[in-house]
This record gives sequence, C-alpha cells and structure tokens, in this order.
Amino acid sequence: MIFVANKKRKLERIIKEFPGAKIFDITSSAPTLQGRMFSPFYPHGNIPIPGDSHGMTATCVEAIWQGLKVFENSGIDVVMFKNDTSHNIKRTVRKFGRPLGHQYGVYSKTILNYSDARRYIYIPAYRFVLDCIPSVHNLVEQLIERSQKEDIVLLDYNINLDNRDITKPLSHAELVKMYIEGHYPEKDEDFMPYSPEELKAKKKAVGKRNTTRKRIETKEDEEILIQQIREILESSERTSKEICDLLLIEGGSRVATRYIKMIPGIKSRTEKRKKFYTLMEIQDTPTLFEQTFFFM
Repeated sequence: MIFVANKKRKLERIIKEFPGAKIFDITSSAPTLQGRMFSPFYPHGNIPIPGDSHGMTATCVEAIWQGLKVFENSGIDVVMFKNDTSHNIKRTVRKFGRPLGHQYGVYSKTILNYSDARRYIYIPAYRFVLDCIPSVHNLVEQLIERSQKEDIVLLDYNINLDNRDITKPLSHAELVKMYIEGHYPEKDEDFMPYSPEELKAKKKAVGKRNTTRKRIETKEDEEILIQQIREILESSERTSKEICDLLLIEGGSRVATRYIKMIPGIKSRTEKRKKFYTLMEIQDTPTLFEQTFFFM
C-alpha cells in the first residue's frame, strides 16, 4: 500500500507508525535524484503550459504555477517558465501584493480562482510529468510493483489528503498516491470545494472509524483471518494489539496472538515489554539509509 507522511515529522515516529515500510522522500530536498524528480520544482523541461499558451512550455510544474499567478501589482511572469535552477521560483504576496488568481494560459484573459487554478493548471501539469516524462513514469511503475508487495511511505512537506479541501496546499505526494491507485482527480465531483459546514463535519469525523469487531465462528472465518494476518506480517512488523485493531478481531490481543502463532515461520522480538511479530527478516532499528527507498 501507499501512504503519505509529513517530512517534518521525526523519522522515528514515521517508522513506528509504518513498521516495515519503505520510506521514499519525494521533495525537492530529497537525498536521492529519483526522489527529487517527483518534486514540482524539478526542471524536467518541455512541460506544456495549460490554457491558451500557444504551445509554450516550462521547465517545471512549480514554474508554471508561479509564472501564471496574477497579483495586485504584477501580472504573469513568462521569465519564470525558463527557471531551471529549482530555486527562486516562489512569487510572494509581500513582494507583489494581493493575489488576484491565476491566468489561464500565457495569452488568456481569463483569471481563475484558486480552486479552478488547481483543477485546470496544477493538476494537469503534474499529471503530464507522471504520464509523459519517461524517467518519472518508470519510477511510478516501480512504485506500483513494489507497493503490491510492501508498504511504501511517500514524504512531502504539504499533507492534504483530500483534493476538495482548498484550505490547505495541495500535496504532490498525494497526487502520486492517487495516480498509482487509479483515481487521479479528473471528474467534476473531484474538484467541488467543501462548504464550511462540510469542512466542520469532516474535521469532527477525523479519527472516527468502524469499531464493530469480527467474531471468528467458523473454520472458514479462521482461515480468512490467518491469511489476512499473514499478508500484513509479510510486509511489516506488528504487535498483537495492532493486528487486533487493524482487523477488528473480537476477543482482544490474546485472541490475535493465538492466530498469529498458528502461522508457520512467524518471528518475534520484544522491545520495551512489547512483542512484535513478523514474517520478514528481523533487523535492528533501521537507520534512515536503510529505510529510504532507493530505485535501481
């Protein structure tokens, strides 16, 4: 599976939340070239500028996004489209005044609001990178293959897991996740901004989940449960309580432990009075180097 986490969090906490997962930094400051290539700041070159732009291209997605901004004291910046340094791309309110929106193309007279600009400028431009930049698309294919075997955590500075929430910056890591999972934003309903009431209700719902526990009553129930546990432990390391909570097993950790121990080849270790189980090779606490996902 693919997950997204905030790069500003401590690595130890990310590892604890996603035990056994491969961690892949895809920000502009990533330690690997492969990671930086996913960044909207990376200068791939020849990225079509959306809207009425007469076939003009830019070096990177962020150059398009910033270059098409219209401010109270400044129009679009066509020079920005040639910036291939990954630096000095941001255009700020402090320097240019109140933002008026984004111009829908170099030669357009249409000014888009923030929500529409994300829909018609940023998201299509980033999709072009994922679809049409061969080196990036190859990495996406590798991510798809690896995510079928183990959990992968993508690091990003901006964490917004819902495209309809326009109160937070868009996360390009989340766009990668949606692309891989086959639901990249493209339908009208994907871009309908939440109303204040919906946002309030959504905030209240955060953290709530189904707590109905499964009762294991038949041999078939038991076989399905054991297979589910096996799939989790083949790519991660978990306590019996975590397994119990993930699969909503009735009876608590003791029942989960009984089923865990029925799996051949199970390995365990104890840390701070907690017993962890896995079907992977047990290693010492991983370092950043060991946890970072390097593509070959």
